[in-house]
Amino acid sequence: HCPPRQQPPPPRAPPARPGAGPGLEAARGAAGLPVGRRALYCSYNQFFKIDSAILRAWGALLASDTAGASLVMVKFMFHEHAAPRLARLLQGLGAADGQLVMADKASTAEHIARSSLMDLHLDTRLQSGHTTTVDAIWSGIPVLVFPARSMVSRAAAGIVIGAGMPWTVARTAGDYVELAQRIVARVPMLKEKVAAMRTTSPLFDIKAWVKDFERALRLAFESRCFDGGGCVPNSHKSHVIVARTVAAGK
Repeated sequence: HCPPRQQPPPPRAPPARPGAGPGLEAARGAAGLPVGRRALYCSYNQFFKIDSAILRAWGALLASDTAGASLVMVKFMFHEHAAPRLARLLQGLGAADGQLVMADKASTAEHIARSSLMDLHLDTRLQSGHTTTVDAIWSGIPVLVFPARSMVSRAAAGIVIGAGMPWTVARTAGDYVELAQRIVARVPMLKEKVAAMRTTSPLFDIKAWVKDFERALRLAFESRCFDGGGCVPNSHKSHVIVARTVAAGK
Protein backbone atom coordinates (compact mmCIF):
# COMPACT_ATOMS: atom_id res chain seq x y z
CA HIS A 1 0.00 0.00 0.00
CA CYS A 2 0.98 3.65 -0.25
CA PRO A 3 3.03 5.44 2.46
CA PRO A 4 0.90 7.12 5.16
CA ARG A 5 1.94 10.60 4.00
CA GLN A 6 1.61 10.18 0.23
CA GLN A 7 0.00 13.59 -0.22
CA PRO A 8 -0.31 16.79 1.84
CA PRO A 9 -3.19 16.81 4.33
CA PRO A 10 -6.02 19.32 4.03
CA PRO A 11 -4.81 22.72 5.33
CA ARG A 12 -8.07 23.59 7.02
CA ALA A 13 -9.80 23.07 10.34
CA PRO A 14 -12.00 19.98 10.68
CA PRO A 15 -15.74 20.60 10.84
CA ALA A 16 -17.77 20.64 14.03
CA ARG A 17 -19.46 17.28 14.48
CA PRO A 18 -23.14 17.27 15.46
CA GLY A 19 -23.99 14.38 17.75
CA ALA A 20 -26.47 11.65 17.00
CA GLY A 21 -30.18 12.23 17.47
CA PRO A 22 -32.23 15.37 16.79
CA GLY A 23 -29.17 17.57 16.27
CA LEU A 24 -27.80 15.33 13.56
CA GLU A 25 -31.18 14.98 11.86
CA ALA A 26 -31.69 18.76 11.89
CA ALA A 27 -28.23 19.31 10.41
CA ARG A 28 -28.91 16.75 7.68
CA GLY A 29 -32.21 18.37 6.82
CA ALA A 30 -30.60 21.81 6.66
CA ALA A 31 -27.95 20.41 4.30
CA GLY A 32 -30.56 18.93 1.98
CA LEU A 33 -29.75 15.33 2.95
CA PRO A 34 -32.21 12.54 3.72
CA VAL A 35 -33.41 12.40 7.33
CA GLY A 36 -34.54 9.46 9.41
CA ARG A 37 -31.99 7.14 7.82
CA ARG A 38 -30.52 4.17 9.66
CA ALA A 39 -27.61 4.23 7.22
CA LEU A 40 -26.51 7.26 5.22
CA TYR A 41 -23.84 6.03 2.83
CA CYS A 42 -21.92 8.31 0.50
CA SER A 43 -19.44 8.01 -2.33
CA TYR A 44 -17.59 10.99 -3.79
CA ASN A 45 -16.07 9.04 -6.67
CA GLN A 46 -16.95 9.71 -10.28
CA PHE A 47 -19.33 7.29 -11.98
CA PHE A 48 -16.73 5.86 -14.36
CA LYS A 49 -15.01 4.25 -11.35
CA ILE A 50 -18.02 2.04 -10.58
CA ASP A 51 -17.50 -1.54 -11.76
CA SER A 52 -19.93 -4.45 -11.64
CA ALA A 53 -18.64 -5.76 -8.31
CA ILE A 54 -19.12 -2.41 -6.58
CA LEU A 55 -22.50 -1.89 -8.24
CA ARG A 56 -23.74 -5.25 -6.92
CA ALA A 57 -22.38 -4.48 -3.45
CA TRP A 58 -24.11 -1.10 -3.35
CA GLY A 59 -27.31 -2.70 -4.61
CA ALA A 60 -27.13 -5.32 -1.85
CA LEU A 61 -26.60 -2.67 0.84
CA LEU A 62 -29.55 -0.58 -0.32
CA ALA A 63 -31.82 -3.58 -0.93
CA SER A 64 -31.15 -4.87 2.60
CA ASP A 65 -32.82 -1.76 4.06
CA THR A 66 -34.98 -0.05 1.44
CA ALA A 67 -36.72 2.10 4.06
CA GLY A 68 -33.69 3.05 6.09
CA ALA A 69 -30.63 3.37 3.83
CA SER A 70 -29.61 6.01 1.28
CA LEU A 71 -26.55 6.52 -0.90
CA VAL A 72 -25.45 10.12 -1.50
CA MET A 73 -23.27 10.96 -4.50
CA VAL A 74 -22.14 14.33 -5.81
CA LYS A 75 -23.18 15.77 -9.17
CA PHE A 76 -20.21 15.99 -11.51
CA MET A 77 -20.07 16.74 -15.21
CA PHE A 78 -22.34 14.43 -17.24
CA HIS A 79 -23.91 12.97 -14.11
CA GLU A 80 -27.29 14.41 -15.05
CA HIS A 81 -27.36 11.78 -17.77
CA ALA A 82 -25.67 8.96 -15.84
CA ALA A 83 -27.53 9.31 -12.53
CA PRO A 84 -30.91 8.05 -13.82
CA ARG A 85 -29.21 5.03 -15.37
CA LEU A 86 -27.32 4.28 -12.15
CA ALA A 87 -30.59 4.56 -10.20
CA ARG A 88 -32.27 2.09 -12.57
CA LEU A 89 -29.37 -0.34 -12.25
CA LEU A 90 -29.53 -0.17 -8.45
CA GLN A 91 -33.29 -0.68 -8.54
CA GLY A 92 -32.71 -3.73 -10.70
CA LEU A 93 -30.62 -5.08 -7.84
CA GLY A 94 -33.40 -4.53 -5.30
CA ALA A 95 -32.96 -0.90 -4.25
CA ALA A 96 -36.01 1.32 -3.97
CA ASP A 97 -36.76 4.46 -5.93
CA GLY A 98 -35.21 7.47 -4.21
CA GLN A 99 -32.45 5.66 -2.33
CA LEU A 100 -29.83 7.18 -4.62
CA VAL A 101 -29.51 10.88 -3.78
CA MET A 102 -27.54 13.30 -5.96
CA ALA A 103 -26.11 16.23 -4.01
CA ASP A 104 -25.00 19.48 -5.62
CA LYS A 105 -21.32 20.32 -5.88
CA ALA A 106 -20.17 22.61 -3.09
CA SER A 107 -17.13 24.56 -2.00
CA THR A 108 -14.44 22.58 -0.21
CA ALA A 109 -15.47 23.85 3.22
CA GLU A 110 -19.15 23.14 2.52
CA HIS A 111 -18.33 19.71 1.15
CA ILE A 112 -16.31 18.76 4.24
CA ALA A 113 -19.06 20.03 6.55
CA ARG A 114 -21.74 18.09 4.64
CA SER A 115 -19.56 14.99 4.58
CA SER A 116 -19.34 15.02 8.39
CA LEU A 117 -23.09 14.30 8.44
CA MET A 118 -22.69 10.99 6.58
CA ASP A 119 -22.18 7.60 8.20
CA LEU A 120 -19.77 5.83 5.84
CA HIS A 121 -17.96 6.58 2.59
CA LEU A 122 -18.09 3.68 0.10
CA ASP A 123 -15.00 3.56 -2.07
CA THR A 124 -14.77 2.08 -5.55
CA ARG A 125 -12.51 -0.84 -6.44
CA LEU A 126 -10.67 -0.79 -9.79
CA GLN A 127 -9.90 2.93 -9.42
CA SER A 128 -10.06 4.00 -5.82
CA GLY A 129 -10.41 7.43 -4.31
CA HIS A 130 -7.41 9.65 -3.60
CA THR A 131 -8.17 13.22 -2.49
CA THR A 132 -11.81 12.23 -1.93
CA THR A 133 -10.64 9.58 0.54
CA VAL A 134 -8.51 12.06 2.49
CA ASP A 135 -11.34 14.60 2.55
CA ALA A 136 -13.82 12.00 3.81
CA ILE A 137 -11.51 10.99 6.66
CA TRP A 138 -10.82 14.66 7.46
CA SER A 139 -14.57 15.20 7.71
CA GLY A 140 -14.64 12.53 10.42
CA ILE A 141 -16.25 9.53 8.71
CA PRO A 142 -14.88 6.02 8.05
CA VAL A 143 -13.99 5.03 4.48
CA LEU A 144 -14.67 1.46 3.34
CA VAL A 145 -12.18 0.31 0.69
CA PHE A 146 -11.96 -2.78 -1.53
CA PRO A 147 -8.55 -2.78 -3.24
CA ALA A 148 -7.69 -4.82 -6.30
CA ARG A 149 -4.12 -5.46 -7.50
CA SER A 150 -3.14 -2.30 -9.39
CA MET A 151 -1.59 0.74 -7.72
CA VAL A 152 -4.52 2.98 -8.63
CA SER A 153 -6.89 0.52 -6.95
CA ARG A 154 -4.76 0.33 -3.78
CA ALA A 155 -4.31 4.07 -3.16
CA ALA A 156 -7.31 4.44 -0.84
CA ALA A 157 -6.29 1.32 1.09
CA GLY A 158 -2.88 2.88 1.67
CA ILE A 159 -4.55 6.06 2.92
CA VAL A 160 -6.92 4.37 5.38
CA ILE A 161 -4.15 2.09 6.69
CA GLY A 162 -1.88 5.11 7.07
CA ALA A 163 -4.68 6.86 8.95
CA GLY A 164 -4.96 3.92 11.35
CA MET A 165 -8.11 2.30 9.95
CA PRO A 166 -7.10 -1.17 8.70
CA TRP A 167 -10.49 -2.39 9.89
CA THR A 168 -12.12 -0.67 6.89
CA VAL A 169 -10.29 -2.74 4.25
CA ALA A 170 -12.51 -5.38 2.60
CA ARG A 171 -10.95 -8.44 0.98
CA THR A 172 -13.98 -9.78 -0.92
CA ALA A 173 -17.27 -8.43 -2.23
CA GLY A 174 -19.13 -10.22 0.55
CA ASP A 175 -16.71 -8.77 3.08
CA TYR A 176 -17.38 -5.29 1.66
CA VAL A 177 -21.14 -5.58 2.28
CA GLU A 178 -20.72 -7.15 5.72
CA LEU A 179 -18.17 -4.57 6.85
CA ALA A 180 -20.40 -1.70 5.70
CA GLN A 181 -23.31 -3.04 7.74
CA ARG A 182 -21.14 -3.61 10.80
CA ILE A 183 -19.65 -0.12 10.60
CA VAL A 184 -22.97 1.73 10.32
CA ALA A 185 -24.30 -0.31 13.25
CA ARG A 186 -21.52 1.21 15.40
CA VAL A 187 -21.16 4.51 13.60
CA PRO A 188 -21.31 6.96 16.57
CA MET A 189 -18.40 5.24 18.32
CA LEU A 190 -16.42 4.73 15.10
CA LYS A 191 -16.84 8.36 14.02
CA GLU A 192 -15.38 9.40 17.37
CA LYS A 193 -12.44 7.14 16.63
CA VAL A 194 -11.95 8.62 13.16
CA ALA A 195 -12.19 12.16 14.53
CA ALA A 196 -9.42 11.41 17.03
CA MET A 197 -7.18 10.16 14.20
CA ARG A 198 -7.15 13.62 12.66
CA THR A 199 -4.83 14.78 15.43
CA THR A 200 -2.86 11.54 16.01
CA SER A 201 -2.43 10.00 12.56
CA PRO A 202 0.70 10.63 10.46
CA LEU A 203 -1.66 11.12 7.51
CA PHE A 204 -2.50 14.61 8.79
CA ASP A 205 0.86 15.55 10.28
CA ILE A 206 1.75 18.53 8.06
CA LYS A 207 5.14 19.20 9.67
CA ALA A 208 6.22 15.59 9.20
CA TRP A 209 4.94 15.62 5.61
CA VAL A 210 7.04 18.71 4.82
CA LYS A 211 10.14 17.11 6.36
CA ASP A 212 9.57 13.90 4.37
CA PHE A 213 9.11 15.88 1.16
CA GLU A 214 12.26 17.93 1.73
CA ARG A 215 14.21 14.75 2.52
CA ALA A 216 12.92 13.11 -0.66
CA LEU A 217 14.01 16.09 -2.76
CA ARG A 218 17.45 16.09 -1.17
CA LEU A 219 17.89 12.35 -1.71
CA ALA A 220 16.72 12.62 -5.30
CA PHE A 221 19.28 15.36 -5.93
CA GLU A 222 22.11 13.57 -4.16
CA SER A 223 21.40 10.30 -5.97
CA ARG A 224 22.19 12.02 -9.28
CA CYS A 225 25.29 13.96 -8.12
CA PHE A 226 28.49 12.29 -7.01
CA ASP A 227 32.32 12.48 -7.05
CA GLY A 228 32.19 16.26 -6.96
CA GLY A 229 31.95 16.37 -10.72
CA GLY A 230 28.54 17.96 -10.95
CA CYS A 231 25.19 16.39 -11.62
CA VAL A 232 25.01 13.60 -14.16
CA PRO A 233 22.25 11.15 -14.99
CA ASN A 234 22.40 8.27 -12.54
CA SER A 235 19.65 5.70 -12.57
CA HIS A 236 15.99 5.35 -13.41
CA LYS A 237 15.73 3.60 -10.03
CA SER A 238 16.30 6.82 -8.07
CA HIS A 239 12.61 7.14 -7.21
CA VAL A 240 12.64 3.64 -5.71
CA ILE A 241 15.65 4.48 -3.53
CA VAL A 242 14.01 7.69 -2.32
CA ALA A 243 10.68 6.00 -1.58
CA ARG A 244 12.32 3.23 0.42
CA THR A 245 14.53 5.62 2.34
CA VAL A 246 11.68 7.96 3.26
CA ALA A 247 9.44 5.05 4.27
CA ALA A 248 12.22 3.80 6.55
CA GLY A 249 12.56 7.27 8.09
CA LYS A 250 16.22 7.70 7.10
